[in-house]
Amino acid sequence: MHLNFPQRMFKIANKTRWLIMLIVVLMVEIFPQQGISRIQIYVLISLAAIYNITIRFIPWQKQWQDGKGYPICYAESTLDIVFISGVIFLTDGLKSDFFLLYFIVIIFAAVYYNSIRCFFVTTCISLLYILIGILTSPTYMDMLPVFMGRLPLLFVIAGFSSYLTQEIKAQSAELAMEKEKLQALLATLKVNLKEIEEKSKALHELYNLSLKIGSTLSLDEQLSIIIDVTRNFLKADLTTVSMVDEKGIELRTCVSKGMFSGGILARDRIKIDDSLFGNVIKTGNLLIIDDLHKAGEYSSGQEMSSLIAMPLKIEDNTIGVFSCAYVQHKKFDKDDVNFLELISSRAALAINNAKLHEEIRKLAITDGLTGLYNYRYFQENLRNEIERCKRLKYGGLSLLLMDIDHFKQFNDLYGH
Repeated sequence: MHLNFPQRMFKIANKTRWLIMLIVVLMVEIFPQQGISRIQIYVLISLAAIYNITIRFIPWQKQWQDGKGYPICYAESTLDIVFISGVIFLTDGLKSDFFLLYFIVIIFAAVYYNSIRCFFVTTCISLLYILIGILTSPTYMDMLPVFMGRLPLLFVIAGFSSYLTQEIKAQSAELAMEKEKLQALLATLKVNLKEIEEKSKALHELYNLSLKIGSTLSLDEQLSIIIDVTRNFLKADLTTVSMVDEKGIELRTCVSKGMFSGGILARDRIKIDDSLFGNVIKTGNLLIIDDLHKAGEYSSGQEMSSLIAMPLKIEDNTIGVFSCAYVQHKKFDKDDVNFLELISSRAALAINNAKLHEEIRKLAITDGLTGLYNYRYFQENLRNEIERCKRLKYGGLSLLLMDIDHFKQFNDLYGH
């Protein structure tokens, strides 16, 4: 449990009290004086020891947290004053060297209370010391020099202790504030470090993906990985890759991951002119909407609050849109834009490579003049069909051959 400055001093006072009792015992035994009642002194020490043991089992920490620590402090001060006064009374009255133990009580009073209460405790000590003088001194002339020398010293100690304690408490409060700031900074650094680690992992995945683009991965697999990397990096609730159709009229959703969204973002196919991404397709510029609920005609039925959309470009041609949507409002910074621009270029590259592979494959199996499948494709598919008939145990396989009259003349005319 965290202890503040007075609480720590309270524990120190408990240990100091044991030290005071030990000093009293040693002084009485090593430097015995005539007229000292050892039995009475040991009774006082025993009572103080019982208190010192008992106070350890009182849940004073909780009382201090509830703002009720003063009664315990009053009990501490009262016990110490009575104990030390009793020892002074029994060991030589006004001239007792145990008078110095009052300084310890005043110092702890300065810690426990404010300056006014500390001086009140000092006044009580002075009055009790005067009473001891009245009880132990035969004349006032014997008491006066002692009072003139010792009582002002008590108030000097009280003033100095109060000032020093206030300075220490002020420093302690400043240190506590600095500690809170450092803890908040540490928590922020931990969060930032976690984000950096996540972003570093996402960038590593992006690097690995860049190596795989154009390899055996299909387009859907590549786009799926790209979306996963983007969601991990930007913490998007909905990430979508949409493509412009061959006619350039509609926008079609290719891959989408995340929370279901209502409104216009939920449609798989939509005309570009009616789409939220229409301007992105037409201008090829980035789109950022901080509040989709204020997006005019596009806000109806919308579950997402913020949106960022980046055009997918091949050279100067916009072929689609890469978008990230968020349920909570989000302010997009430069890092978000830069990352989405980078990931969009990788997505566009993957799409372009897939299209090139498809075109090359098509050229390899079709006739350039007629667009019909060529002899190579016929041979491959005939072999596959024969194997399928054997595997499925069909009764037979039919093959129809057709001859086109005068096709050689057509080929000679248009094919060269």
